[in-house]
Parts: sequence; structure tokens; C-alpha cells
Amino acid sequence: MRARCRALDWSATPLGPVETWRPALRTAVQLCLDSGFPTVVHAGPEKVLIYNDHYMRALGGGFAQDPGALGRNAQEIWPNVWDQLSAIYASLYAGGPAQVFEDRPYGDKDGRKEITYWTSSLSAIRDDDGAVLGIYCQGIQTTSRVHAQASGANDDTARPDRKLSSATSDLTPRETDALRLGALGHSNKEIAAALGVSVKTVETHKANGMAKLGVANRAALVRFAMGVGWLENE
Repeated sequence: MRARCRALDWSATPLGPVETWRPALRTAVQLCLDSGFPTVVHAGPEKVLIYNDHYMRALGGGFAQDPGALGRNAQEIWPNVWDQLSAIYASLYAGGPAQVFEDRPYGDKDGRKEITYWTSSLSAIRDDDGAVLGIYCQGIQTTSRVHAQASGANDDTARPDRKLSSATSDLTPRETDALRLGALGHSNKEIAAALGVSVKTVETHKANGMAKLGVANRAALVRFAMGVGWLENE
């Protein structure tokens, strides 16, 4: 990634030539590239992407092979999930405190991709005068662990009732996501925002899922969720 960064014509991006960047931003980018943890910098008001190799591998898919994301606006790269990110970024750019999320779901609003879960930390990159120059983000994808807990496959982190766990096999991934978030106390509106779907779609996923599980209300759903380990680490 260092080679890609050196080769990129930054003068053709909203950030301009590297030598014109503020010292705090340059330091943040160095820390990003040096980090052994998946890290991305969203630089400037345009949220220009600068990331390390670990971040590329964490995202997977074609992202790692496509150098076109480097130096581009984050909203252009992730249009299908931007409605789930915009409020977070707006708060940080307005000077708000750092934000930490555990197993936060992100979903393609068009429904073409599976929901992924991330544990991440986001904080503002500040100049000496306190001005926000960008956002520094580190995170890991926890999708496999979340799914393992939901299915009862990970005995190290969840010890669910096996009879109950077998009942989840008929659920679709979206039904599982909607029910798990509902059991955690999230409203249908919050779940819809997280999954990138309408409130009506969330209601349908929950209704179908609860029918499959044979649970009639939220109290019964919470008991079921505890039994299969969905709430183990919350």
C-alpha cells in the first residue's frame, strides 16, 4: 500500500499534493500505514480514503485488487451503506467524541450482499487549533463470530441450548439479523437503518422469523435469543 500511495497523483485528488497536507494529517496517515491493525483514514471534508493492507484484506471481495478506491471519496465507494455511516461521520466532523461500536451490522440497502458485522473505533484527526482534518478508523470484521454465536457453533464464546440452536437453521440471514437486533432492544426503525431496508421489510423479516421459531412476542424472543447465545457477549 505504501507503493500505491507514493505512486498516486495526490494533486489530482481533493487533498492536493502531499507536501501541502497539515502535519497532523500526515502523521495520521503514517500511523495508518504503519499499523498492524485494519486502519483507514478519511481525509479532509471530502472524506478521501487512505488505508493500509490489513484494511484491504479485512474488507475482502474485489476491494483489495482495485486501487481505484485509494484517494477517492468514501461516499462514492460505499453508496449502498452510506446512509448507515453519514450520521457517525457528521458527528465526528462536527467535533464530537470518538465512537466505538461492537458487532455493528452493515447491510447493502439493495439487498444484494450479506449483512456484515464490525467492531470498530472512530475518532477525529485534529489540528493544533482543534480543527477536524479527517477521521481515523480502526476495525475488524466480526461476521463469522456473530454467525457462529447465532448458530451455536462457537463453543468458546457461546454455550447455547442445542435443541433451540437447531431451530435457527430455517431462518434466512436477514431474518436472523432482524430477530437478533430486535432481541437486543433495537426498534424497527433502528434495525431498518442498520440493515439498509425499509421498516416494513424489517417487520416482515421479524414476523416470518418468529413464526418459524414459534415465538409469539418479544419476551419469548429474548428468552430464545438467550438460549441460542445471541446475547452472550452483549
